[in-house]
Amino acid sequence: MDRLKIAILGCNGIAYNHGHAVKQMGGLRFIACCDRNEVVLKKYAGTFGLVAYADAEALVEKERPDIVII
Repeated sequence: MDRLKIAILGCNGIAYNHGHAVKQMGGLRFIACCDRNEVVLKKYAGTFGLVAYADAEALVEKERPDIVII
């Protein structure tokens, strides 16, 4: 079975707990994140090695995640 692709919307505060949890779980591939705040977005994307999006629709359309954490 292919690993499930995970994306997250909102990259501040508790999102770091979610990000670390996703990275530790098997069978998941953390692929992308989205936030309106560019500074927060770039920091989070850099921390987890993700593709960064300012627009949630663009993220879903291009990355096609199986699961989106909101």
